[in-house]
Formats: sequence, C-alpha cells, structure tokens
Amino acid sequence: MFSNLDVAGDFPLRVDIVPSKVSARVWAHEARAGRQKAPCWTYISDGLWTLGQKEVIITLNREVEEKPTDFPRAPLKFFSRLHSFADAGASVDTGDVTQFEGAGFLGLDGIVYANPQPLEGVEVPDKALAAVLVTEEELRVSQLFGASRVLAQLGRAAGHYPYPVWSDRSRDGLNLSHMTEQSVLARIERKRIPGVRVRVEANRLIVSVAPESAEELKSTLDQAPTNAPLAIPTELDPAADGCLVWEAGRLEPTVAAPPGSRRRRLSGCFIALVPGQKEDMGEIVEDGMVVSLTDRSWLALRGAVETRAPLTIPGSSGRFDFAFSWHREV
Repeated sequence: MFSNLDVAGDFPLRVDIVPSKVSARVWAHEARAGRQKAPCWTYISDGLWTLGQKEVIITLNREVEEKPTDFPRAPLKFFSRLHSFADAGASVDTGDVTQFEGAGFLGLDGIVYANPQPLEGVEVPDKALAAVLVTEEELRVSQLFGASRVLAQLGRAAGHYPYPVWSDRSRDGLNLSHMTEQSVLARIERKRIPGVRVRVEANRLIVSVAPESAEELKSTLDQAPTNAPLAIPTELDPAADGCLVWEAGRLEPTVAAPPGSRRRRLSGCFIALVPGQKEDMGEIVEDGMVVSLTDRSWLALRGAVETRAPLTIPGSSGRFDFAFSWHREV
C-alpha cells in the first residue's frame, strides 16, 4: 500500500488514502524548535473530521541521507487505520494514546496525542491533533499518569515548549523509571477525564473543564470515596505560558517555558482532589496540583459540576485558592 506512490510534483503532495473519503497532504519543510532547526516531513489527514475524528498531524525529522521524496509511507497507512476506527465509532483525542504491537511504528512503540503547535509554512486545520511518537516506557508512563507528564518531559529534553515539534525516529528513550517507583500518583486512585486542565496563576489553582465532560466528571465525583484522594491527569492548558516538569527525588517541580515567557500561568499535569480535610488549601506537588477540601467544599464542588457553574474556594493558612470553571475548546 502506497509503495508505488507517484511523488512527482511539488510539495505539499496530496495522497488519496480512502478514495473520495480520506486523503493526506505531505509537506517537506524546515521546522524550528528553539535554536534548533531540522528538515522535516509533516503529514496531515483530510477527511477524518466527517466521521467525528479530528484530523491528525505527524511531523518527522528527515535524516541527512534522506531525500524529500523518501518520506515514509507508514503515516499514510496509519491514517487509513484511523479512518477504519472512526467509521466504527472509535476516535482519539488529546491525552489519548495508541500502542503498536510487534515491530512498532517508525522505530518507536506508540503515539500520544496533543493539541497541535503552529508549523511555519504548513497549513494546520482547526480541528486537529498532533501525534507524538513515544517509546515503550514513555507510553507506559502516559497510560499510568497521563500524556502531559510525558510530553512535558520530552519538551524539556528537546529544549522546546510545550513538546518537541518533530518526532525523532532515532532518538534514545527517556528514562522514566523513577515515575513508577517514586511518584505520589502511583499510590492514589487515578481517573482520566477528557478536557480537564489545571494551571497555577498568582495565588490560585485554576481547574477548567470542557462542558462535554461534565457528565463523566459528575459520575466520577459521585462515586469517589470521601476519605481518599482522587487524581485526574490533565491536558496541557493552552492558556498557560509554561508547564511544571517533575524531577526524580524532588517534590517541587521545575518549569519549562518558551523564550520570553513571564511564567505567570503554569500548566500542571494532574489535579488531585483530597476530600474530608479540616481545611481548604491548594498546593503544588511534583508536576501537578493537590487540592484539600473540607466536606462542605467537596459538596460545593460536586454541586458546581452538576449545575455547570463556576466556583471559587479560598485557601486557608495562606495557601493557594481553588477556582473551578468551564472552557470551550481553543
């Protein structure tokens, strides 16, 4: 499939994948990440959105010995697979992962999905996802603790916020073994809910939720124990100008941010809710935020979720306030 593809003509090339239904555009271009630049290929699907699946973007680095016309065909086959899944009612979105068996995918083992970044010279559709290639260990940590934690680590390693612009097919994997051994998340219940974001801004921890996730969040909180913490991995907040990144052996995180950032709105990678406490307070732990809530505040939060209302809970003892709100996709 696609092995005899005619690559005559100028980039971007248009490739039919499922005739009259799904195609792809392939760009050969130069991408920049901080002070680095590299020749790349970018593949963008066209037609998945008619089935409710956001279009998918894959950007790969091009090695020195590779010509522009040598672009791998595997992403095109993957778009065909996504079309089949979407046609059957299954789709992927921000924070989801795809695991590949056997030989993997382009030398790596899986994909994590994120909100796309701008690409100079490439037309990025409005309803789109970036597919970031990851190793087996990175995939496992994404499945356990959320994709944002791994994306933040990849971004720091590449020196680019919020995550690498391109997937490097020959890179070494990150050593993330400490995350499964030392993270507080390994010891508490976790539930991923799409469309949940958290950031710290001034003296507030701000959680925002997509309205379409309201029912799932309500059900989760209704069933959650009132005497144990619940962690929700979050997606990177587009309103943030930096992100918390956790280092092994430290409770306090470091910060990854783009050049010139004032680091006033820092995205977290999870929110942990701890009901049944004597005081209301928020604090930063690892690369996320922990909010302790009294019984009264826990009920107030559940009520805000049920009525889809905003909520602010002042923090005691000089700790962070907790603000809960709703957002539309950006």
